[in-house]
Amino acid sequence: MSPRFHLLIAAQAVSALADNAVLIVTIALLEARGLPGWWSPLLKFAFTLSYVFLAPLIGPLADAMPKARLMSLMNAAKMIGVAMLFAGLHPFAAFAVIGFGAAAYAPAKYGLVTEIVGPRQLVAANGWIEVSVICAALLGTMFGGLLVADLVRSSAPV
Repeated sequence: MSPRFHLLIAAQAVSALADNAVLIVTIALLEARGLPGWWSPLLKFAFTLSYVFLAPLIGPLADAMPKARLMSLMNAAKMIGVAMLFAGLHPFAAFAVIGFGAAAYAPAKYGLVTEIVGPRQLVAANGWIEVSVICAALLGTMFGGLLVADLVRSSAPV
């Protein structure tokens, strides 16, 4: 596989890791703000709704512009969502922005794979993409837990 493919794997793995870490941090923020526990599953719901509602629009967008550029722009959108969290906006709104970035990132990533690798390597390349996404999701959940461990410990009743 080419160095560009390895760069794609690294970029999307970091992006997926961050998405999952931010989910855990956002759940902790909901708890720290004293919001009801039923808000936590809604975060993932908002994230997933972005994929459903934006799918008809994002595919053509990913085809109309350079995929690496779209991936960079969507990572910037996700950073805006994280900035919204730091600014104190409601975690649900911030995570919806992060979900928008992730929804637009996905088709660009898969489209870029077809531009980088040849047809004979496509199955292996998609396999590497999926393995790296799963590993990044697991590591992101772990890192998110580490980020909020002190916050959770300090707010827990003794």
